[in-house]
Amino acid sequence: DDYQYLDEKMFDTPSVALRLATKEIMKMAGITMEMLSLARVAFIKGQVYSVREVEKREEIADQFQERIILYLSTLLSRSLLTTDESRYLAGLVHAVNDVERIADHANYIARVAEAKIEDKLPFSELAMTEIALLYGKVVENCQKAFLSLVNDDHLLAKQVLEREEAIDRLKEEMRQNHINRLNQGKCWPGSGIIYVELIASLERVAGHATNIAQVTLNSKEGS
Repeated sequence: DDYQYLDEKMFDTPSVALRLATKEIMKMAGITMEMLSLARVAFIKGQVYSVREVEKREEIADQFQERIILYLSTLLSRSLLTTDESRYLAGLVHAVNDVERIADHANYIARVAEAKIEDKLPFSELAMTEIALLYGKVVENCQKAFLSLVNDDHLLAKQVLEREEAIDRLKEEMRQNHINRLNQGKCWPGSGIIYVELIASLERVAGHATNIAQVTLNSKEGS
């Protein structure tokens, strides 16, 4: 069964039910990471096949979100939760929605990649290197955020927040380089639009990873 962790028999033991929901969120996160990875291949290698694979997975991610939210809502209505458990449950609801938003952005990046492929838009080697670098840092931060949540690892969560600053600096540098290329007439307008859209999407993905790390930091267990 795709949803093996969500056991309603555990509603009598809310702390266990919350851990099960966290594990289920990790399964959803795994699908989302696949989507990000496939969208990267679509963009950097120009593979249309990967775009279709991203689309297939988005529906699965949406189903996960619905099931997990339903489970958490039912747990909230049926069980007596402590203050800490209630807060953690609210955090998990936010985390599920953040994972779903990352999936949405991965889907959007795949569509941007498809436009790049179809319109045969040129990108300089430097621009592609910058994109690969930013993408790598963002994906790594997502992985750390997810691990911090499932392992209740506050140190890892703090690393995510620190690394977001480095991501911001890189992003600003890329925007400046892009403006310089535009001013020198070295940038194809259609490519420029896609480049800016891609940076904006990756920036939002990084923001959702930070939100998830924040859920870990707000949880009581690791403090």
